[in-house]
Amino acid sequence: MIIEKLQVPTPTKEEYKEVVQCMLDNGHVWRSGYTDVCEDIWNYYGKKTNICLGYLGIYDIFCGRYLEPDHKTYTTKEFLDKYGKKEEEIKINIMAPYNDIEYYFLSSQDLVNPIIQTQKDYKLDNKTMNIKKFVKTLTLSKEDKLLREYGLQNDCGDFTEEAKELVINKLVEENKDYLVEIATKLKEEDKE
Repeated sequence: MIIEKLQVPTPTKEEYKEVVQCMLDNGHVWRSGYTDVCEDIWNYYGKKTNICLGYLGIYDIFCGRYLEPDHKTYTTKEFLDKYGKKEEEIKINIMAPYNDIEYYFLSSQDLVNPIIQTQKDYKLDNKTMNIKKFVKTLTLSKEDKLLREYGLQNDCGDFTEEAKELVINKLVEENKDYLVEIATKLKEEDKE
């Protein structure tokens, strides 16, 4: 999975499809839980389409018209060069399994060649993603589940910028009398 906050402007539908497919291939899903390219999104935003990771939830794909100031911006080519690489090989095991009985039947080649699997062997399908999401939310309180569902809390349990802004606005509104009192004192000081 990609763990940085990033965005990719996609002025053409082809770029949009390549970038979203790359994100899906890296294990990400849309904020809504969709796991397909969703071409209608590009049709809606057109050449101003901006695809983000890390906007509301670090693993969610999000789309909008405007660039986010705290996200690293990539061109489609830069993004695909960095995250659309051919599968890298992962060494799973340096030696073949060993026990007294099997040892006699192993060739020297088995002991020298590591067992190799690629990242593609470990890509998550829709069912696995749903099970993973279910297990992740199993221990959450009802309130935390609701906050995460509507993008007010991220996967780490921290409140999102949107949630913080809502709380600040509510506090300001609730303390309007206090703010008026301060403004009145400042006005009186200006008169002196």
